[in-house]
Amino acid sequence: MTDVEPRFLSVRSAAVYLDCKPSTVRAWIAKGIIPAVRISRREPKGVGRHVVTLRVDKRQLDDFLTRRTA
Repeated sequence: MTDVEPRFLSVRSAAVYLDCKPSTVRAWIAKGIIPAVRISRREPKGVGRHVVTLRVDKRQLDDFLTRRTA
């Protein structure tokens, strides 16, 4: 079986990829410097709350790095 690299990364994984803190990645997302996708899901039945997670496209991180180092 072939290992497939994920295209969308969590904020923590994006921070590791960019060699910075997750809070920095969140700040860049809030400022619109790095685009992110918000994924909302419900907790299991009975809990009744929504969980929102952010995912960042690895290709857009590569573009971001290219622009920053150019």
